[in-house]
Amino acid sequence: MNLIFKDFANTLPWLRDTYKARKNIVKYYIHHTHILAMFREHSKLELLKVAKTRFASYYTLLRRLLDCREQLITIFCLSKWKDLVKNADPDTGAKVANTIKNNDFWDEVKNIVQITKPVFQLIEFCDGEGPKMGEVYKRMYNILGELKEIMKDNVHKDDYPLIEQIVLNRWEKMNIPINCLGFALNPRFYDANFLKIPAPGGVERKPPNLDSEVMLGILEAFCK
Repeated sequence: MNLIFKDFANTLPWLRDTYKARKNIVKYYIHHTHILAMFREHSKLELLKVAKTRFASYYTLLRRLLDCREQLITIFCLSKWKDLVKNADPDTGAKVANTIKNNDFWDEVKNIVQITKPVFQLIEFCDGEGPKMGEVYKRMYNILGELKEIMKDNVHKDDYPLIEQIVLNRWEKMNIPINCLGFALNPRFYDANFLKIPAPGGVERKPPNLDSEVMLGILEAFCK
């Protein structure tokens, strides 16, 4: 599932370019200790590197950058910033400053965080404690509905078919019959109140035993 993020970056230039710009910002701060120290004086949060994240780095790192936006912008107002930049690769410093002051860049960060959040939440769920087999199938099914709702008003709404295909391609590779069996054996998914609530995207829910794809998976699991 983590590879979904990599597929997004390989397919969607706007995601790849925004993530690259984020890397340049963090790289500049981390490689210049005085500037990093000034940032830390104004922020309780650290600028994360890929090595510090366990999974879903595209979401995690952009989410942290968004949380630090106010502090990153604040330090440009300080006279100390200009003095430090003179001795810390001023050309790169100017490019980083222009990126941070660019509202279009931050709008793109917000778009990416919003679009990739459902995938991140599923990965986070699977990484937690407790039995997961009965939930994975249902949650993966919900992702497409959630993405459809998120992207209907998003600036990148025309890329939804690409994103849908990426998710489906990964799901086809990772879905195994035991996922269908775990889904079908969970009593919660037969509950009348649960079935009354439409799935994300407005899709009507139906019990697992009435889903032909699930039933085929169950029969295959029994055969194995």
